[in-house]
Amino acid sequence: MIFPILILWLNRRLRRVFPCTNRALFGEFLLLLGLAQFPVPSIAMALLACYAVVFSLARSFFLRVSRPVDRYSIRYAWAEPRNAWQIIIRERSPAGFIQPAVLLCAAWADAYMRLFPPPFWISAALMVGAWMLLRRSPQSQLTVALRAIIELIASFSRLDRDKRLCAATRQKLAPIPATAGELPDVLFIVCESLSKRILESDDGRKAAPFYHAFLERQGNVFSFPNAIANSTTSDIAYATLFTGLPPDAGHKAFHQQPLIWSAARARGYHTSFYTSQGLSWLNMDAFFIDDTLDIAVTRETLGAPCVNDMAMDDRLLNRRILEDWKTASAVNGAPRFCVVNYNMLHVPFLSDDEKQPPHERYLNALGILDRCLCELIERLESDGRLERTAIVFTGDHGEIPRDEGSSGPEENPDRLYRFHPDLLRVPLWIRVPGAAPGIVAQLGANREKSVSNLDLYPTLLGLLGFPAERLPAAPGGCNLLEEIPKHRKIIALNAGDLRAWSLEPFASLTGPHLFLYQDMDRHFELYDLQGDPACNLWKQLAPAAQKHWFARSSHPALSRILKKRGIRRDELALSDKIAAEYNSRAVEDESAPLHELNNWHLFSAEDWEEFCLHTARAIGIKPRDHVFEAGCGAGAFLEVLQRHYDITMEGVDIAGNLITVARKRLPGRFHVGDIQRMPYVPDKTFDAVVSHGVFLYLPSASAVWSAASELVRIVKPGGVVYIGVLNDPERIANYQSGHKPSGQALVPRSFWSQFAIQNGLQLELIDQEKIYQKPTGYDAHARLRYSVCLRVPERPPTPR
Repeated sequence: MIFPILILWLNRRLRRVFPCTNRALFGEFLLLLGLAQFPVPSIAMALLACYAVVFSLARSFFLRVSRPVDRYSIRYAWAEPRNAWQIIIRERSPAGFIQPAVLLCAAWADAYMRLFPPPFWISAALMVGAWMLLRRSPQSQLTVALRAIIELIASFSRLDRDKRLCAATRQKLAPIPATAGELPDVLFIVCESLSKRILESDDGRKAAPFYHAFLERQGNVFSFPNAIANSTTSDIAYATLFTGLPPDAGHKAFHQQPLIWSAARARGYHTSFYTSQGLSWLNMDAFFIDDTLDIAVTRETLGAPCVNDMAMDDRLLNRRILEDWKTASAVNGAPRFCVVNYNMLHVPFLSDDEKQPPHERYLNALGILDRCLCELIERLESDGRLERTAIVFTGDHGEIPRDEGSSGPEENPDRLYRFHPDLLRVPLWIRVPGAAPGIVAQLGANREKSVSNLDLYPTLLGLLGFPAERLPAAPGGCNLLEEIPKHRKIIALNAGDLRAWSLEPFASLTGPHLFLYQDMDRHFELYDLQGDPACNLWKQLAPAAQKHWFARSSHPALSRILKKRGIRRDELALSDKIAAEYNSRAVEDESAPLHELNNWHLFSAEDWEEFCLHTARAIGIKPRDHVFEAGCGAGAFLEVLQRHYDITMEGVDIAGNLITVARKRLPGRFHVGDIQRMPYVPDKTFDAVVSHGVFLYLPSASAVWSAASELVRIVKPGGVVYIGVLNDPERIANYQSGHKPSGQALVPRSFWSQFAIQNGLQLELIDQEKIYQKPTGYDAHARLRYSVCLRVPERPPTPR
């Protein structure tokens, strides 16, 4: 019993390292007791000794090096034993090496102090009980050991190679020539583990004086204070940055999408990629280095030693960049597209004094970053290229030096397994040289909106003048040079097709609100990034408000994670989810334009009005008609009709907050309710009944039939029922891009033929692009949609 009790005590003492629940601790105790009670003492000692080694390694890697014991850790230690040994020596105190010896001695004592070995079934029963308790506790030492073994075995299988970063077969982009002098030089800087909070603190300003002075003196620099990363694991973060795909995109899409420098090469740029990291880790070299790079420099390229985790000294990288810029400054006169990836801010933080505590080392690393940036900017100035160079700057994710703040897991999280505002927020800014007034105005208008690193790929495409339509999959972000939605949803994930981990936290940013799920201990957090970003608001919310946030953060990847964990509170009815999402829009900004509150925010006010008038002509709206809208929201469509046709209006919507806005800002009667059942609306009352972009969110074909029947019931003889903007299943099935339109594709056109026959109606099906379309934004999908006009005869025949 000595060994199990000792481990249990250590686990209690080290709960901040392995924040196990009581269930997990009890399971750990049963496991150790089962191993110790194995009938053959020599085997029992061997099993316990293996456990002691796993515990020690897991503690060392998990806590000190922020890395799990997995096949990559083992491969790295095997390939570069000197660097691996340096990491372990540097990160562990001398007392830490005593721990394995103590555990091994306790294992020996446990195995040989038993005079009468128990029967085998006792050991087996204890270990089965332990497995039942620990199988859903990925932070236990048992799970760590099994995961390492399984991943090491899987590394030799084809399945494993197919689900990780590997050599990509990307679509080749045809050249798009540009006229001389048309395109700017582009410098894209991505800093590993860049903390926005520390960089912008007083200490950060002292550590990086050039950085802050440069931003303040440049009049054409646009910073985005509400920017977040899309992952806090580097392989996913860089994959999303350089391909423009969201973190939940499939493995195949990531390995087919052209990298951002491929688009630059197609535009005639001289392309280069500089990183101080060793890209052999996680197969990143095979994934990122391709023949569209004129220059590719990594730690392996230079043969430099590791000085900061698996990266070389960034000052060596800077020296190489400046040398290449000097020799390549006159090559072909081509514009320059240069990506620079620094690593000095990765734990344990590049510093000339390794004896400093982590926070001071981080500030020293910021000073090194500042000097590297200063060298690059000064070289651009001396070469006369700064005024024609666009600079895009961000971090792949944030960082929290481990000696800062409380030692608890929530206050000092490991970024591989938890999300936190400080780990997701990054300093993101764009400098545009000699930009057109329209671009400057649009960047300024987007500054206070929520953005992510996913937006940089389409933004760089905009700077390059490269059409996104030429890519195999549309970028998952928005072009910051154009108007972006105000109430968009941004997702961050640390696990998926590119990283299949047992722990799957997620983050969802909507407006300034950051909603987090922590998979390690199955709890939720909510932060207001424009308020106090350190204050977790989740526990202050009433159950109804928590339910609202589950609905608002609905997303296929997030729902999959929660369902797998058995968390059912997000399993809301579709109508509840939609009501919660749209109610939140009205709460946040009741004074916004009505079409934005109705989620048509990709339309300008002018485009929205034109869209509505085209639709009114297709329906046949006449002056002073009595019009009812099913799913009216805040009344954006009715408001345009009222101004141009002087209609009498009435409407219904499930979002009560939007109905409140409609009642305040529009004349007419407005109800809160479901369009499938409207007993408060009398029969045969309206000249026209419309439902605009609502039916594609109904949950089933039967719901579509019920709702359409209600609309037919309330229209006058001789009137028209218009059901607009339906996804066409046949068209969508043949759509090649991964960027498909929102909503369901439940009913084909034949559905409406049957509906019209059974209800004695005249049917007209209209391709949506014949009503209205524009090349970008929401209605770029018009060619995949159709609308339905159901006309009621003056004397309707008896329904069949």
